[in-house]
Amino acid sequence: MGYTIVTENLRIVFTIFLLLYFINMLKYSNIFKNIIYKVNKNFNTTFVVFFPIFIGLVPMPGGAYLSAYLIKNAMKKYKIKKLEIINFLNYWYRHVFVFTIPVYPSLIVAMEILNMKYLDVIKITFFLSVASILSGIIYAKNFINFNEIKFIRSYFMEFSPILILVLISILTNTITGIMSAIVYTILIFKLKKEHVLISLKNVNVKILLLIVLLIIYKNLIIYFNIGNYIYN
Repeated sequence: MGYTIVTENLRIVFTIFLLLYFINMLKYSNIFKNIIYKVNKNFNTTFVVFFPIFIGLVPMPGGAYLSAYLIKNAMKKYKIKKLEIINFLNYWYRHVFVFTIPVYPSLIVAMEILNMKYLDVIKITFFLSVASILSGIIYAKNFINFNEIKFIRSYFMEFSPILILVLISILTNTITGIMSAIVYTILIFKLKKEHVLISLKNVNVKILLLIVLLIIYKNLIIYFNIGNYIYN
């Protein structure tokens, strides 16, 4: 019993560690830089919606600032004056996949605590992402030009690691999915040794510590049967 609990807890921490490492690889290699370059080169109004989604697929500190800074180009180029709508779209569309894509530590922690497979989770939560996208269209419809959406194809390579992560996670498990995405990124994008090392060095230890404390808190609740006391 005790061995099983320790193993499960270590698996949660290891999974979050791999996820943070993978996200760092996207940030510190040229993958993310290529996305920024393409956005600045081929900007159009449709980016007001789609770029926050792109940023949301790579959770990171300052993500809101980065997408807001680039979207500001749309306001200047197309003389958009409704600042509150732009701010809303920037915030809203960065979080539409928080329920379904396993690049968010919160989703992985929830999966592990509830002992659910990724496929079982997205069967329940997928409609939340769909509903979020559709509900935001009320405000985004004036910015989306479907003739411009073809630009998304040019970003396929940059976001292929995330697609690999999702696909392998569905077919197997989250750890295998993240590890496959890491190996794929290193080999396909030919990451240099310094990129691999700096990604490892900059893994956010505070997040890992927070996960450990959360696990301890969960085990205390289970051990002392606090749930029943509260219920009764």
